[in-house]
Amino acid sequence: LTSSSWGPATAVISSTTMSARFQSGGADDEEKLLEEVMMLTSSPIPIGTLFKSLSSESRTVLIKKKLPMETYLLRHKDVFSVYKSGDKSPIMASRVTDVPVSAMKGVEAAPDRIFNGKSMDPNMHAVYTVLKYIPNEWSPYVSLGIPEEVRIKFMNKKPKSFFEGHPKYFEVKAQALRSHTFEVRRSLALQKATEQQQE
Repeated sequence: LTSSSWGPATAVISSTTMSARFQSGGADDEEKLLEEVMMLTSSPIPIGTLFKSLSSESRTVLIKKKLPMETYLLRHKDVFSVYKSGDKSPIMASRVTDVPVSAMKGVEAAPDRIFNGKSMDPNMHAVYTVLKYIPNEWSPYVSLGIPEEVRIKFMNKKPKSFFEGHPKYFEVKAQALRSHTFEVRRSLALQKATEQQQE
């Protein structure tokens, strides 16, 4: 699916229709999720509202994959854009063709402003890039699927040290049965601050 596949007609798809499509067993769940998000972003919408507007089936797909809403959108950056219109505005989502000229694009500007509106970390680009792959829930690092180029360029092949060096954004703990591995999640402080931004 690409952005060119979508037209104005997608905006008239009802939540009832979307639920029926999940139950029909046609396209896979991810394709149905993408279709529903395309419908809901026919005009700019706060990320929190977008998530709440999804059908229960779509929310279940994101929860099972441990994907925050903004991470899902950023993984489809050829279709969607995530941005803020100002320091005090909520994080917004829209199709890439509908981003306001004044937008602070890509929540590239958001994590570093999320706590008090000021840049707090000189390595925010690295932090932001890695955040795309980190869920809110504890997850084994080896299961996250972070691309090798990201690990080399931004984490210097030392992922645990990278996460521990940015405690405002990440939390790390050793896995009980395998002390040589670890689990990671977005920090609770970041999760709470993000939720407040999305309200």
